[in-house]
Amino acid sequence: MMKLLRGLAALGVLTLAAGTGAWAQSQAVNGSMEGVVQDTTGAVLPGAVVSVTNVDTGAQRVVRTDSSGGYRSVLLPLGTYRDKV
Repeated sequence: MMKLLRGLAALGVLTLAAGTGAWAQSQAVNGSMEGVVQDTTGAVLPGAVVSVTNVDTGAQRVVRTDSSGGYRSVLLPLGTYRDKV
């Protein structure tokens, strides 16, 4: 009887742990895209305009690179995106 109770308790813990991970992953509704813009010599380009476009919907966001040439577009709905400088 004790073996059965231990087995059921272990199964319950594993089921609870597996369910929690699946729940957390299913809550993702957006993401981000980031990068560094450089010219052909490898120098960074601060102040460059970067458009980030959702391939499926055509929705577009425009951001500028920072002083290090980096950009980040956040809170993007999940999908496939293309960036263009």
